[in-house]
Amino acid sequence: MRWILLIYIPMSLLSSLLLILDKAGAKLNRRRISERTLHTVELLGGWPGSWLTQRLIRHKISKRPYQHIFNRIVITHAAVLILVLSIAQ
Repeated sequence: MRWILLIYIPMSLLSSLLLILDKAGAKLNRRRISERTLHTVELLGGWPGSWLTQRLIRHKISKRPYQHIFNRIVITHAAVLILVLSIAQ
């Protein structure tokens, strides 16, 4: 099950970095990171880092459409992990 960490850790770090850059861009009225990019990285395993960073820097947490997609990504990952772990036993 180490492969899970090998996916989630780097993607979470990337997701965190992208959210930080997006917030900086918003504050400085500069280029932003697209929500599609943010969600793609979350879908590829970066959702834990995204969840933590959203709360630490208070970014994207009140944007309902963004959170709706984010929550679907988390639920999808949870379901897949449960399935993979049940098969592996």
